[in-house]
Amino acid sequence: MGKLYDEVMNVIDFRLDESEESLEEKVCNKEKKIMNILFWTNIIVLSFAIFCIIDEFPLGALTFPFWITLSVMIIRHYQVKHQKRINVLMNDKGNFNSLLTVYLVRAKYHTISKKTSYVLLWNISSSLFYLGKTDEGKKVIDLIKRFCDTPEGNAQRLFYYAMEARIRMDKEGVKQCIEELETIMPQIKKPYIIKTYDTILKYPLSIEVEEKGDYAKALELVKEDEKEGLFMKVSRNYRLYKVAKVAGMNQEAQGHRAFVIENGGDTMYSRELIDEKL
Repeated sequence: MGKLYDEVMNVIDFRLDESEESLEEKVCNKEKKIMNILFWTNIIVLSFAIFCIIDEFPLGALTFPFWITLSVMIIRHYQVKHQKRINVLMNDKGNFNSLLTVYLVRAKYHTISKKTSYVLLWNISSSLFYLGKTDEGKKVIDLIKRFCDTPEGNAQRLFYYAMEARIRMDKEGVKQCIEELETIMPQIKKPYIIKTYDTILKYPLSIEVEEKGDYAKALELVKEDEKEGLFMKVSRNYRLYKVAKVAGMNQEAQGHRAFVIENGGDTMYSRELIDEKL
């Protein structure tokens, strides 16, 4: 416990948000207590169920599957609650400093498996990316090789490399990532990873569209999704701003720029456009 946190902090220069850190520590400690209670209660209920089976009291044995179902519901409740908080920080506030603090505290307080390692490392590195700390994000995502050298983990690592290449308009870098991903993706069944891969596949065309200033094509590539959060809207408007600027469509560019600045929080998107003149 805490090893992943220590390794991450060794490669980044980041000061945790004290108020967010304190709040997340309380949340983690509470979740840990609940998990311990559920674990020992499950042991007791299982023992009772076994006793009922031996004593030929089958109805009593049903207490175990019932309790397991209840335990799963309790765990799911806290997972949903945590995700709602993440969504607030990302979409309502655009506060990636606080979001990064939450992920770092999670790495500090939770026992890390291979699965949670690649999820946490992806969350931490992508938060650094959106804060404009792309080099530090790359160092974090490279820790996947040590903590979770799995198809899923390596896919997330290559996703980050592709994102970083995309922001630099590096066609060859993106192409290389896609070629490596093509050998990994057939082994992966997780829908959210497949969805991210589908997005990465559009990067070469996205770069070409931005270079040409093809605004109509850009609108096709980044269609608005009714279910998307505010941060995805910020990202989309940033991309459209770039294309509109190249196309000389100053009115459209100004509209996208204003949206990013107003809603982009502490991301590199808003900071870049605040300093940039049309």
